[in-house]
Amino acid sequence: MPFPRCSFLFLLGLACSTPSSVREGKPKSTSLQSVRIGEEALTPFAFVSSAEFLFPEEMQSVRRTILRAEIARREGLRLNIEVPATEADEALEAALRNLRAELGNQTDLESWCRQRWGCSLTQFASALKQRLSANLLYQRVMRAWVCQGPTWEVQVIGVGSQKEAEEYFSRLRLGADPRTWDFPIHQELLAETSLAPIGPSLKNSTEGDVLGPFQLPGDENWFLLRVQKKRSPSTDLLPQAVLKDGLVDLPPGPLESRSWWEAMLRRYTASESPSAILNPPRSFVPF
Repeated sequence: MPFPRCSFLFLLGLACSTPSSVREGKPKSTSLQSVRIGEEALTPFAFVSSAEFLFPEEMQSVRRTILRAEIARREGLRLNIEVPATEADEALEAALRNLRAELGNQTDLESWCRQRWGCSLTQFASALKQRLSANLLYQRVMRAWVCQGPTWEVQVIGVGSQKEAEEYFSRLRLGADPRTWDFPIHQELLAETSLAPIGPSLKNSTEGDVLGPFQLPGDENWFLLRVQKKRSPSTDLLPQAVLKDGLVDLPPGPLESRSWWEAMLRRYTASESPSAILNPPRSFVPF
């Protein structure tokens, strides 16, 4: 039976995450003992090598998720930002409630965890809570970074080609309502520190200005921005309660996330690329 991709990604996340024994300074395990042949267990390199070959796109997502969580952890320490346990508990309760609703009468959550992940509901909930807490921290430190200077609330209008972008740019300048168009529209909070050429374009913009067309490196589509509101910079780091409420009112968007990601890669001299897909000398070693 084919291995479910979601199960694969969860297992890979556990394999690549830093185990508690390492954080506490204990000897690091050199094998994944959940996959054994006799007295030998699978090596992490063999697992990652095969995963890179079989699931290249999913592996890119896994690499970035792990790197993003570590950068957010360091930013949390630098900015003295943390996620209270009560908020992580609330996020976990909401996630489990949604899972139960999706499962309906098909099965109970305990049976689903054992069938899908091979663990108890308690173990699954613990792993899920860690990831939810990491995601909440990521959102908070990202928003804190954005709000260090002036920010702009903008409408992001995605279009297909440059020709279409230029046509709809002219329409927006004449007062057209983009909500009547068959293009995706969402709200974002952006700053001067956003990706070029977005940041420099925002610097001198005012409410109602239409900016663009833009196309970011690696993207096929184009987009336009319509400035809705300019916010003054905060002289100090925003209180955590303010950050939390701001994220509820205006969740992070792809442009804000990408701007933060590229800025953090530069700050921490970080990078990510596919691991070698060559087979290791031995896939299984004694444990």
